[in-house]
Amino acid sequence: MRFEPGELVAQYVEPSRPANRQVGQWMVRAQAGVSHRNIGLSGAGRERKLYRVTQRVDVLRSKAAGAADHWTTGGARPHTAVTAIDGTRTMRSAEHVAGGGDQYFLPQAWNFLQEIPARLHPEVRYPPLAASS
Repeated sequence: MRFEPGELVAQYVEPSRPANRQVGQWMVRAQAGVSHRNIGLSGAGRERKLYRVTQRVDVLRSKAAGAADHWTTGGARPHTAVTAIDGTRTMRSAEHVAGGGDQYFLPQAWNFLQEIPARLHPEVRYPPLAASS
């Protein structure tokens, strides 16, 4: 699949990360109505950012699975997940999220995306980052 120059995409970033580590390689189409929960992420401490694609790029499209998000910092984690660290299974606090949304993978996305301040695009409706229950 291909994104064309000018297309808008969104990412759910952790603004507490250094600025040079906020643009990830996974994204959603900005106007597709896909929330953080639909791509297997907790909304705790995340912010939805909008980007414009700067050149034609090939992307991988996939359907996000449900997940026990133990990697997002901050927020409530009322559930648990079993993880493997150095071959040892470990129980970690997690938030279970639904998945089911279309997500796109673009290696080194930061080379092909330009951040667009939300105030400049009022026509784009943002799914709310609702508090998890």
